[in-house]
Amino acid sequence: MSRAMYWLLAVALSCLLFSGCKSDKPTNSVSFRTTKPAPQNFESWAFEWSRPRVEAGETIQIEVLYPDGKPYFQEEIPPFPAWNPEPSARTEFSMSTNENSPDGFFGKDITIKIKVDKGFLIFSPDGFYTFNFYSGSEETLIESIPATMVSK
Repeated sequence: MSRAMYWLLAVALSCLLFSGCKSDKPTNSVSFRTTKPAPQNFESWAFEWSRPRVEAGETIQIEVLYPDGKPYFQEEIPPFPAWNPEPSARTEFSMSTNENSPDGFFGKDITIKIKVDKGFLIFSPDGFYTFNFYSGSEETLIESIPATMVSK
């Protein structure tokens, strides 16, 4: 199958899978941001999200930068079958999983970039994308802030 036919098939399938075809156009990079600044004091946080559709064998890369542009976190999620991803994911950020302190985000917006090197991502317009902030070793929820897609 030619590359052009593959893309047409991918777009057609995405339209069938996600009614409306609003913001679910194929792209190789998407960023999500908190809809309001993070709380002033938290010890850990998580981004809970609906996984995108991807080409078979594609590795998803996640990148978080401090508001000043310095790297905070990078991760690669191993490939999973195209058109049959796990429906949801939770990416956790704490001092035990990431040696960088979250205090650079206190009272500021947080942006997470999700990308692939080749191929495409298709995020469902009906998906969920939320930032959760916790305190203490028991991970007491302080606040849950919805995310908005800010770029493609």
